[in-house]
Amino acid sequence: MEELARESICLLARSASHADPPRLGSFGAVFIMLKSALGAGLLNFPWAFQKAGGVHTAVSVEMVSLVFLISGLVVLGYSSSVSRRNTYQDVVREVCGPAIGRLCEVCFCFNLFMISVAFLVVVQDQLEKLCLSLYLTVSGSTEAHMPYNWYTDQRFALFVVCVIFILPLSIPKEIGIQKYTSVMGTLAATYLCVAVIVKYYLMEDHTAVLSPEHSHGVSSWGSMFSVVPTICFGFQACIAIYSSMENKKLSHWVVISVVSMLFCLLIYTLTGVYGFMTFGRAVASDILMSYPGDDVVMIIARLLFGISIITIYPIILLLGRSVILDLMVCLRRHQQGVVTHSFESRCRVGLTVVWIAITLLIAMFVPDMSDVISVIGGISAFFIFIFPVGRMSGGHGAGRLQQSNMGAFDPTIVTEVEELFQKVKTFTKPLKGEWSLPDPNDALRHPPQKHSRLQVLKESLNAVKNQLSDKDLPVWHGHTNSTSRAGKVIAAVRSTANAEICTQAWCKFYEILGSFSLLPEEAVSNGELNTVHLCEAPGAFISALNHYSKTNARMRYCDWTWAANTLNPYHEGNSSDTTIADDRLIANTLPWWFFGSDNTGDLTSLKHLFQLQAFVGNMCSVDLVTADGSFDCQENPGEQEAQVAPLHYCEVTAALLLLSRGGSLVLKMFTLYEHSSVCLLYLLNCCFRAVSVFKPATSKAGNSEVYVVGLGYEKRAEAKPLLEKLIRNYGPNMADGRALFPGSLIPASYLEQHEQVCSYFHTLQVDTITENLRLFGEMSTEQRQRLDCIRDRTAQEYLQRFQVSHLQRNQWLSRNIVSPACFSVSAGAVPLGQKKQMGSFNERRQLQTLSWRHRVEQGCHATWVRTHRTEAMGRGCVLAGPLPDCHVNSWYTIAGEALSVVKNSPFCEGGLLNQLNQALAQMVQGSATTWEQVPPCGSCQGSCVAATLSEVAQSCDPTLSIKLGRGSKPNRRCLVVGSRSVWGACEGQINTMALTFSEEPVFPGAGRLRLHDGEPGYQREVLRCVLLSLQSLGPEDALLLPLLSAASRLTAGLVFCLHASFRSLTFRCPPPSGGPGAVLVCTGFCPEAAAPLLPMLTDLRDRMGQLAGGEDQATNQPSGSGQQVLQFVPMEELLSAGMTGFLSNMNSAIVRQKLHLIIQTM
Repeated sequence: MEELARESICLLARSASHADPPRLGSFGAVFIMLKSALGAGLLNFPWAFQKAGGVHTAVSVEMVSLVFLISGLVVLGYSSSVSRRNTYQDVVREVCGPAIGRLCEVCFCFNLFMISVAFLVVVQDQLEKLCLSLYLTVSGSTEAHMPYNWYTDQRFALFVVCVIFILPLSIPKEIGIQKYTSVMGTLAATYLCVAVIVKYYLMEDHTAVLSPEHSHGVSSWGSMFSVVPTICFGFQACIAIYSSMENKKLSHWVVISVVSMLFCLLIYTLTGVYGFMTFGRAVASDILMSYPGDDVVMIIARLLFGISIITIYPIILLLGRSVILDLMVCLRRHQQGVVTHSFESRCRVGLTVVWIAITLLIAMFVPDMSDVISVIGGISAFFIFIFPVGRMSGGHGAGRLQQSNMGAFDPTIVTEVEELFQKVKTFTKPLKGEWSLPDPNDALRHPPQKHSRLQVLKESLNAVKNQLSDKDLPVWHGHTNSTSRAGKVIAAVRSTANAEICTQAWCKFYEILGSFSLLPEEAVSNGELNTVHLCEAPGAFISALNHYSKTNARMRYCDWTWAANTLNPYHEGNSSDTTIADDRLIANTLPWWFFGSDNTGDLTSLKHLFQLQAFVGNMCSVDLVTADGSFDCQENPGEQEAQVAPLHYCEVTAALLLLSRGGSLVLKMFTLYEHSSVCLLYLLNCCFRAVSVFKPATSKAGNSEVYVVGLGYEKRAEAKPLLEKLIRNYGPNMADGRALFPGSLIPASYLEQHEQVCSYFHTLQVDTITENLRLFGEMSTEQRQRLDCIRDRTAQEYLQRFQVSHLQRNQWLSRNIVSPACFSVSAGAVPLGQKKQMGSFNERRQLQTLSWRHRVEQGCHATWVRTHRTEAMGRGCVLAGPLPDCHVNSWYTIAGEALSVVKNSPFCEGGLLNQLNQALAQMVQGSATTWEQVPPCGSCQGSCVAATLSEVAQSCDPTLSIKLGRGSKPNRRCLVVGSRSVWGACEGQINTMALTFSEEPVFPGAGRLRLHDGEPGYQREVLRCVLLSLQSLGPEDALLLPLLSAASRLTAGLVFCLHASFRSLTFRCPPPSGGPGAVLVCTGFCPEAAAPLLPMLTDLRDRMGQLAGGEDQATNQPSGSGQQVLQFVPMEELLSAGMTGFLSNMNSAIVRQKLHLIIQTM
């Protein structure tokens, strides 16, 4: 019944847009209440009058029950309002607890089962009459002369109906066309009521016995209330109806309940009164059975009820089956972690057959339908009305509701929370097709124009933002976090749902999923959903969609395939200003991420656009594209929209290229005041069925962020010429100097709506900033308490509105096999993915005017950089090897465009690397242009040569000193990559180890300092040293290798090879020379571990040589210039076995020492 109500709501509800959830008006609510209540139970009502003792007694009971029913409906509506739940089971679970909620589901399923039995009993009774009337019509004989044959038995006819009609309709997952035919029950009930009344008045005499069967006693009083269960039949739908109503005021719900119950009881009463008066005490439990089989009027009624039941029975079965199937799916997922389509299909078909078989057997052998109706009505009355009212009146849940709904009865708080989730504006297209795609020849040819009214809004907003310029950023962020209405949502989701990557972005996208019909119905029905996520790092949209698909019944059997693009957080050339370092999902799902042929992941590259299209080419369709791109604009917040416009153009072009017909788009934007935004939204309105601008409640209300949601991509063919022109002009300068469309081609009706949208969100943002300024430092206790109440209520509303459910960890996308780099590098100092900002905007602007030295001295690293070292760093940082499980056969080289600056590293904190790059730029402008020209610091204590060699010797085989006699020649050696003048002075002091020397790698030359260890020539030298050591060292030998740093993936891969080949790996910084870098201390060489690595390293050397300018040995042609090898060890291995933490510690120590040396020099 509840499902019937919901389907009817979707058909009748008034909705402002396709994106809005259905909203039911008063007439629709009354109609669906009647539709849900009127049905086969009406057939039993005249018999209930007879059992109650006649018309007067039955009507009296009805009047009492009317109060009872209306009170129950009001209580249920009130419970739904307070608990914010949309189904009866959820309301009971919230009011009475999970155990009682589970009991309710059992009762609900049993009730549906008994309803199915009642339906088949009704069909069997009508088949008996129809068979009889057919025999009398054909043969002309009387009923007494009708012979008995098994094929004329109504039970056989019922079996045939079940096999031929009911079973095929019941097996599919979806109810399909049956939801439209469910109105047959209402039509049949109305027809029967009229027919019974007409038949009564057409009777020639009224000789029926109307006196009650019992004149006194308990039996009489008990029989009086037999009318009540019949009235309760079918009222499971009331909460579904209330939750979908446009006006949810309790007083309005009371009116709806009264009106619907009066109409319902009017139909029941008229049928009961006239049916009882027609047949008296002889009335059958099924009123139709009391009429002759050849009565044409009642034959029509029988046919209507038969068709109604045959079409409704599959829906009842689907509802009951879903409860059992959900339990089976949960058990299967708990045991095996995955539910296959075949398992679901087998269970669904098996449950359907068993359900129909059992209900058929019971219906065949139940002698009287009244017994079934009494059981059903009794269960309905108990668990629909009596049970919740009793629990609430007894206090079992009242406290629960009161505790979880502080402030629920404050209408201003309720209204304010509701409005948080309704910040959406939907464009309304003119009916005459005024909004059409402009001629592609006019695109990207004309200069952009200013829209005066939009510019006024921009200036107004910037004026308000300017009041924040003197606010210390961390303090202000703390204040706005405490005033954010949705500030407790993330914590609530994290504790309730066990969400993967539970960030603000996760909550925003889950809210979008719950607010819009984002996933095309056709894709979900077909069981295959394909999505592409642009500019997606760190992956919260993907994890939110995974959570939604795994916990949403609609998506449970839908195969979901996804692909994602973002700026590669591991690429050394990507700036930390534009790249999200948080790789929690990326590290464990790398095969699903597209970074392009040059490994940058730059979406604004034209070749990447076509490569991305090929990357997702195995998807039969692309049903959803999300684009969450942006970059740090905190240094110029007033022009954020203009700065991000080229990226938005590229995102939309990519989406229009990838999306299939009927697909959806979610695009993050900011203010919409510039001509670029006007054109972009107009383009989307021309291409999509519906376009909305949405500000999620979980998006910080004080920022300009909004999400543009496009539903129903429908102009793929028409947009092709324009799309081709966009592709020809694709790139990072796409929005510079040229308008997508000239202003003359933007319709005035569109521009008017665009201005209304901008004005609406301008008002919201200005009001929020103004309130935050007013409350800053001056918040009263009452204001704080009210805000806390709103925050609690908002978190609760979010969980309930979007039905956020718990997801087991084994259902996450990431299995956490790989440790993300961001955990080791950030070490909790800065929130993942965020840039550390200090001071106010004015203070940061003032800081930019100072020299680099003064900026460092006033920055957060000042004390750390200035302090002299009293001992070498790295003593407590040790990697234990060798690694027996190196999957060398799966290693591969990645080459890309040659680096100009190492701006980013997964193995070094981004802020430190930026500081060093700025220092090196200043150093090159000064007297020192190479590291050789930077003198060591005389006040710092570098690593001691003697102590280092002694540690190396002691780490060799502990039995070595026993095996060697005094004066024996050492059988272990240490390869020292470096100057004999530095290390050779202590050579005679180590009698257990022989030292051999090799030339040290040359530091990068002038102008290439900011490449650090990413300079190709330096990398080849380090590779030469590694190969030499692995090829020449013997068991338990050692290696001392100086490194400038290990920020690049290639150098990190070489360190990984050493880790895989030696029993122990550590570092010392500063090195004995006191210069930049560190020395790697590798002891306990294992030749058997190193042997598999040598072919790969040899191939790497050859490949690097080719890219350096040599000839390709296969073709004797010059190799491609301008490229270098970026990686040869997969990131999954570089991020495992403690490597990330080791490299991060070493690089931090090296960068600190380099900064220290530069400050001493300058």
